[in-house]
Amino acid sequence: MRYEIDNNNAVRIFDDGEEIPFTYQPDWPDTTPWKNAEEAKNWAEIMIEAMQNPDSEFIPGTSPDNHPMPRPKPEADTEEASD
Repeated sequence: MRYEIDNNNAVRIFDDGEEIPFTYQPDWPDTTPWKNAEEAKNWAEIMIEAMQNPDSEFIPGTSPDNHPMPRPKPEADTEEASD
């Protein structure tokens, strides 16, 4: 995967070899504008890492106040075996 940041700091994420992005994020998911291209870049890099690596420690946040977020732990199987 690769990403691009445009002049308005909008993030586009592409599968390798594709010209059409599968993700377009013009601002934080909560609609807070990106502060700068570096903030958008950091979000994009964590998003790609989280998608490509299910063992990654973080997922992208929804706002600058909660980024990055810890990856949720899978819930343990709570069903008890019956006798």
